[in-house]
Amino acid sequence: MLSILPPPYTLASSTQLCSLWSNYGSISRLQTSPPHKTSLILKSILPPFSEDSDPDESHLRKLISYRVERYFYTNLSPLITLPSTKVATAIAVDDPAGQLLLEDLSPSYPISCYGSLSLQETNAVLTWLAGFHATFWAPELSPLPIGTPVPPPLSATSPNTTSGIWQRGGYWYLPTRSAELSTLLSSSEETYLIKWLKHADNSLASTNKQWKTIIHGDVKGANIFLSSSSSNPNAALYDFQYLGLAPPTVDLIYFLGTTVHRSLLPSLPSLLQFYYSSLKDFYFQTHDGKNLEEETGYSYEILLQQWDLAAVDWMRFMAGWGVWGNWRWVREQAQAAVKKWEDEGRVPIE
Repeated sequence: MLSILPPPYTLASSTQLCSLWSNYGSISRLQTSPPHKTSLILKSILPPFSEDSDPDESHLRKLISYRVERYFYTNLSPLITLPSTKVATAIAVDDPAGQLLLEDLSPSYPISCYGSLSLQETNAVLTWLAGFHATFWAPELSPLPIGTPVPPPLSATSPNTTSGIWQRGGYWYLPTRSAELSTLLSSSEETYLIKWLKHADNSLASTNKQWKTIIHGDVKGANIFLSSSSSNPNAALYDFQYLGLAPPTVDLIYFLGTTVHRSLLPSLPSLLQFYYSSLKDFYFQTHDGKNLEEETGYSYEILLQQWDLAAVDWMRFMAGWGVWGNWRWVREQAQAAVKKWEDEGRVPIE
């Protein structure tokens, strides 16, 4: 802790808030003393395996993910200028020690989210996502500092020295989930997904570069914090471990399918329209007054097509890993997408 505190910060006290997933480290709150009396968040990575352990896909994914997050805070987070898309300011980053020291957002965003968000809270997160996606739109066609995009964990040449964001955003995409796929293939449930899962995966991966953005990749309640205004809250997000390239609907299906109150789900069209309208507004603000649809061809109809792909993809993962959140509604979305494709006479990818 002391080694990462830059002058003139002086540590007064520390409190461990939680352990990281699978006990890969911890998150602590540091209180510093005058002349910089403030609260900071320290994320420390301490993998529970020795260096000579045989690395599996899950272990490598975690190691890389923490480097991706530190890359984000070093290179990309300073580019966010929209007030409604708040992320913590990085105070210090220590890659060799696996530490990340951040602004503590809790004084301004004191409400932790664990699911069942109201309409106002849902719109706050959709606004955050729209601003984030607009800021980083079409990263492969822009001068954004995305580094060297990181391939799936087992294909990464050096997990301990990667420097960039994920080649594909999100932690559940098909090439990284062979165990979950095997579970799905051996199950008698959700069989309608099987012949379409490669279609969804390939289509999301090969989406027009003008229709991709940098996604957060893990937009769930535990990573979302809200301001105290119940009538007009603002959102802030932490945890950028699965930041990478993807259509924006990958974030949308995950967020709506896990974190919002189920009473809002029948209003999906209005939620998606709200997001798309916000996306266009923020694109105008962050791209010198340019029109998103005119410049890139990204229409609301394209978003709906990507929604179907993302719904099938997310349900495919849950069918092999375990269901949670609003999974029955996600299944309805996936089933409707598959029926639509079959009615249109599409041929799935073998």
